[in-house]
Amino acid sequence: MFDHHHCGVRHIYADLDHSCRDKNVQIAAPEELRALFEMLTGGSARLLNLKDYGLAPGNPADLVVIDAATPEQAIAEIRPPLAVWKRGKRTVTRHPPKLHAPG
Repeated sequence: MFDHHHCGVRHIYADLDHSCRDKNVQIAAPEELRALFEMLTGGSARLLNLKDYGLAPGNPADLVVIDAATPEQAIAEIRPPLAVWKRGKRTVTRHPPKLHAPG
């Protein structure tokens, strides 16, 4: 079992009260958020021993697009993916919210 406390990164919901949980917010230092993003991306690829991970010619076209300015924002705000490609085929599309004018 993975011990998230040992790595210095708190589970997304572990220490938050109900009011924070309802707002989908992760409370942690920026370096902890960046470490968590790395665990979910490059760290997972290393654990799975993926030799073809990353953006490079010849690698599988597996890509997740997240609407966030930084990895820290993606984790802190628990941003959902907007689109996902697996081996070059689009498998997920989530349209961003659209603001409509009143009236």
